[in-house]
Amino acid sequence: MSRSSFEAEDADEANVLRRLSSLVLSVGLVAACIGDAALALRLTVLNSGRVRSSAGAVLSAGPARRAMVRRVAAEITRRAPAASVLSPKQLDQVASAAVRDPRFVAAFGDALVAVHKHAFNGARDPVVLTPEPVTAAVRDAMAASAPELGPALPPSSELTVDIDASSVPDLEAVGRGINAATGVGLGLFFASTVIGIAGAIRRRRAVARVARWAVGIGISNVVALWFVPRFMLAAFGPWPDVAAAFLRATAMPLVLASALMAAAGGATLSLVHRLDVSAGRRARTAAMADLARRTSWRPPALERTPRRRPSP
Repeated sequence: MSRSSFEAEDADEANVLRRLSSLVLSVGLVAACIGDAALALRLTVLNSGRVRSSAGAVLSAGPARRAMVRRVAAEITRRAPAASVLSPKQLDQVASAAVRDPRFVAAFGDALVAVHKHAFNGARDPVVLTPEPVTAAVRDAMAASAPELGPALPPSSELTVDIDASSVPDLEAVGRGINAATGVGLGLFFASTVIGIAGAIRRRRAVARVARWAVGIGISNVVALWFVPRFMLAAFGPWPDVAAAFLRATAMPLVLASALMAAAGGATLSLVHRLDVSAGRRARTAAMADLARRTSWRPPALERTPRRRPSP
């Protein structure tokens, strides 16, 4: 077999290896997108601790605050009939002050976790805010805004404010799918990236490809989890504004991590570019030296241009 046939076989094998490593790397990058989206949902929507911590932000949004104020006002009227002498504005002031109380916010956070369990854990118990902190918040609000109603609420009375969870969808299977997609997507990404870069003929180019995807995913996360909730969701109606408040309260650690990932990808791209430029210069220098060694060719000498003397 001739030397040219061996070279042709080597070129074919190199081409197959290049295509295979590129395919493996492409699979890993697609899996990275899926795993990243699933991880974002897992760290925000599926995290009960973050759901509880978002109670204050959710209550600050108009629709949630108005709904709770109406329910608290109705409960005050039911438990203290003397409150009916108050004007709707005064009753609204008392209920609004109670809703802003940190004890009420904490009870509302526990209720949000209960709603979360309805959606993702199959719970079907009634969702009721813990009566003790709610009652204490209402008593303090009445003492500050309508002290004449203090005796109208007996000491043994407990106010029960509930949240209608009957329309909450059953998303338990969706939650399990998100958890599975997070593990499978990120695991496949890391494995495929290692294999794809190790098997690539031009490894720096493969690393640069991964870095470009890191920049794209990082910027996409920042846009979806910070820019859109802060500047766009409120324009689509009141309840999207509640979703925006929830994301602003829960997604900030993920936004910071995404910004760092985009910055790291950009730094990696810059480093790979510098290495490519340096390698290109070395290759050109070696080629010229080899050409000079095999032939009589020499690079032309640099001629100094004489400086012109200024005319007197």
